[in-house]
Amino acid sequence: MTYEIIRRVWRVSAVLLLTFGVAAPIPAAEPDSRVAKGEAAPSGGNEPPAARSYGIAQVELINQQVRRGWADHELTPSAAAADGEWCRRVFLDILGRIPTVEELDAFVADYAPDKKARLVDRLISDEYVDEYASNWATLWTNILIGRSGGTERMTRTIATA
Repeated sequence: MTYEIIRRVWRVSAVLLLTFGVAAPIPAAEPDSRVAKGEAAPSGGNEPPAARSYGIAQVELINQQVRRGWADHELTPSAAAADGEWCRRVFLDILGRIPTVEELDAFVADYAPDKKARLVDRLISDEYVDEYASNWATLWTNILIGRSGGTERMTRTIATA
């Protein structure tokens, strides 16, 4: 059960980061009843196109907060990334590396409508568990301890010294 919750949180985080490029704060106050029921927020006037909420109320709440931040700062979202660019971004965000030529070609050649969700699921699954764990352990170690290193190059330098 705990693994499934963590997996869902990381998937939502990955989709949020890759869709918007930012993390939005979640307000302490309860969301309005429309969001709690998973309904779309009312659109007013000149708002950017609504991002998919995947039927998850928390994702819809985050989408609302991001849209509100855009409106407050008079920003508009960038155009959607091409498949190759999106694939590169998700590999960098989740595994800390770019995809191999084979991984990229396989993703671009896939025309299924759910290919992005399947790629995120694959990158956080057992197939990539070592890379995923290493990347996120390094990121959190650097954040929590305040280091600026911890990459493979740094590890090799220390090992050979």
